Amino acid sequence: MALKNRGVLKAGFERTHPIHLALKLRNVAEGKGYGPGVDRYVRTTMKKHKVKMVPIATAKAKLILNDFFSNPPQTYTRCLIDAITVAEAGPAAVKARSDAWAERQVAAVLGSPADKVYETCSPVAWGVLPRTDLRSQIRGLMSQPQLTVAVVNLRSLAAPGAILDSLAAGGFNISGPSWK
Repeated sequence: MALKNRGVLKAGFERTHPIHLALKLRNVAEGKGYGPGVDRYVRTTMKKHKVKMVPIATAKAKLILNDFFSNPPQTYTRCLIDAITVAEAGPAAVKARSDAWAERQVAAVLGSPADKVYETCSPVAWGVLPRTDLRSQIRGLMSQPQLTVAVVNLRSLAAPGAILDSLAAGGFNISGPSWK
């Protein structure tokens, strides 16, 4: 109700599907001034330079939508709670996450409420899509004599046992900010 009293939520929000409400709250927290994500930037650049893009994980929209609409609303509780948390924190939380990302402070990014909402408000978190283990695909790509650009969320890279740990265990030299 506090968000309604602040004008963030409009009358009748109680009848909104939890995921729609969560995504609205997340968008409110993001505020204005944030452009498209890195994935769009990479796709545009690759298209401009006529570089072949090979997706390593894909899903059919029909599967996602069917499961989305057949899941009970409780499926989205964690997402809604995290979205409320970041909406209450406001654009400052999103800016702090962005600043931490720009300053290569991986632990601060992963600990941010603004990062958590992106993890819990995804089809993987809802159980609609299986969590794809990208470690072996990325290790395979890295062993080929080619330039490889991978667009992967930071949590998939830096979480314990995730891609960076797997690459380091495979003998790859990892340069960049500390992720542990």
